[in-house]
Amino acid sequence: FNSFFQDYSDRTFQWQQGEWPTYTPPPTEATWEKETLDLVRECLSIGRSGLTITEVFRRLDIDHDNKMTSYEFDRMVTTYRPELQQEHLLSLFQKVNTSNSGAISTSE
Repeated sequence: FNSFFQDYSDRTFQWQQGEWPTYTPPPTEATWEKETLDLVRECLSIGRSGLTITEVFRRLDIDHDNKMTSYEFDRMVTTYRPELQQEHLLSLFQKVNTSNSGAISTSE
């Protein structure tokens, strides 16, 4: 059930004149990207951190603007993977920032 709604929320609808929306799958993650994001996800999980995802997000949002900038994201990721280079951090940020807004919202 959860995977259905996640799949639905990952869809990008592009309306053309008289055409049905098309499904655009989320970008494919390289193995190292998946491993890194899985590690961060596990470390920040409620079972491990004792905090809900909203509470975790609020704590990581150091300027309290209700979005996570690339700086805030980089701080979080390098806590668990300090050896990552800036181009790796940028790649991860772009994967998570599905809206391409330049900041990650709680819905992303």
